[in-house]
Amino acid sequence: MPLSLPFLAIGPRVSVESARIETRTGWIVAILTLGAWLDHVTVDSREKTVAIRRRRFWLFPSVRIVRFSEIREVAYSLIDHGNYLEGERGFHEIFDIALTLHSDEEVPLVRFSGDGESVSDAPIWGEHLADRLQEASDIRGDQQERSLGFVELLAYRIGVPLGSSRYF
Repeated sequence: MPLSLPFLAIGPRVSVESARIETRTGWIVAILTLGAWLDHVTVDSREKTVAIRRRRFWLFPSVRIVRFSEIREVAYSLIDHGNYLEGERGFHEIFDIALTLHSDEEVPLVRFSGDGESVSDAPIWGEHLADRLQEASDIRGDQQERSLGFVELLAYRIGVPLGSSRYF
C-alpha cells in the first residue's frame, strides 16, 4: 500500500460551512500562473445556486450562475496518464468534477491532480516480483481521497446523483 503525501497533489482549496461550499484555486497554481488563472466556485444551499467565477489572464473575468433545478448530476471522471502499452497505470492522475445539466451541457467545476499509485498488470513472474517491490516503496498524492470527499458532499448538497463525464 503506497504512502499518501498531500504535497504531491494539486487541487483547489475547499472550505465548508453549514450552507455553503467554496473552492478557490490552490496556492501552487495561483503562484505558478502569477494569478493569471483563478477559479472560485460557491455552492449555496440556501439560494440553491452554484456560482462559478473564473478569471483568465488577469483581465477576462466570467461569472456563471447555475440553479440546482438545472442540474441533472455531478460528473466525476478520472484521467490516468499511465503507460498502457507496457501494462502500467497510475503515474499521474487527474480527477475532474463537473455539473451535467438537464440540457446535456457539462459545466466544469474543479480539478484535482497529482501522483497516482503505481500499478502494473505485468504477466511475467520476474516482473511481477519487481512490481511488488516497487509498490511497497510507492508514494502518491491525496487527490483521490480529496476529490471523492468533495464530489460526494457536492452531490449530497445539491441533491443529485453522481455520474461520469462524457467529455473529460
